[in-house]
Amino acid sequence: MRYLPGPKDVEFSTDISVLKLALKNKIWIPTACGGMGSCGTCLVRVLEGGEKLPPRDELEIEMVTDRAMAADERLSCQIHACAGLVVQIVNDDLLDDDDEDDSDDETI
Repeated sequence: MRYLPGPKDVEFSTDISVLKLALKNKIWIPTACGGMGSCGTCLVRVLEGGEKLPPRDELEIEMVTDRAMAADERLSCQIHACAGLVVQIVNDDLLDDDDEDDSDDETI
């Protein structure tokens, strides 16, 4: 699957959420709730492959109402990666380019 901006193509072999796959591959998607679906910050815009995704569950339906999500926006913690899926990180304005360069630096 592919993440934008970037682009960054990521391979996967297991059933994994779009959020977990991104984080595993050092692609930062904002999340305040750790992938529980309660904060709404891990929004992605589905650009391709949306027909392969299941309909929104109750959690996402509630979020659509509360947050006025667009029809092509989904919570990355609630959808699973699939071949041909292309998503754009909606809150990419929260990304800090300097952080990407320092991704290997860890404070212990």
